[in-house]
Amino acid sequence: MWFGTIDGLNRFDGYTFKTFRNDPSNPKSLGNNSVFSLYTGNDEQLWVGTSKGLFKYNLVEQSFKLIAPTANKWVHSISEDAKGNLWLILDNTLFRYDQKLNVLNNFDFGETEFTSVCVDQKDDLWVATSNGFLKKYNPVNNSFITFDVFSKSKKASSKLIKKVYDTKRGSLLIGTQTEGIKLFDIKSGIYQDIIIYNQDKTEIFANDFIQYSDNEYWAAT
Repeated sequence: MWFGTIDGLNRFDGYTFKTFRNDPSNPKSLGNNSVFSLYTGNDEQLWVGTSKGLFKYNLVEQSFKLIAPTANKWVHSISEDAKGNLWLILDNTLFRYDQKLNVLNNFDFGETEFTSVCVDQKDDLWVATSNGFLKKYNPVNNSFITFDVFSKSKKASSKLIKKVYDTKRGSLLIGTQTEGIKLFDIKSGIYQDIIIYNQDKTEIFANDFIQYSDNEYWAAT
């Protein structure tokens, strides 16, 4: 298991932890210790998003390579489509990275800040915003279909969405900054609040998800 922290990248093999950090004397070390996103690609390639760019992990050498076009950009979120393109949220803007051409394209729609990106099992692209909207990208006319995933909820202290995660069961898990976890049905476009508070009524900051079994998911808070 891999864990991104503000003090490096941790790997747990079931027995021990190994931590990868920046080593100024080693150009193949992780370029920055502040890890904000992790993604395992279609070919099991691990991508590491930091506050100083996107890094590609080499399993054999246990080394890291900076994706040059992303240098000094804050990588909030990573996903991959069926063609092998990486979709990234860099400094709150949507980008597409063509791995074959090593080209980074900006999809700046002049909207509010994007916070998370997710390509679902049907290869549809979803992005979330800092003000409570979930958006589905339409590549035909280069536009978005917008869903308000706070419209039927109680008044929120924050509508920032931290994570969108495909369950591969026709729905998306949505992690929020203060309002817990939501479940969005892709077909109907309807959402429900499934966990809002902790047992002691404190707010839940849902930062990430991972599938544990066919019908069980873990949430990082």
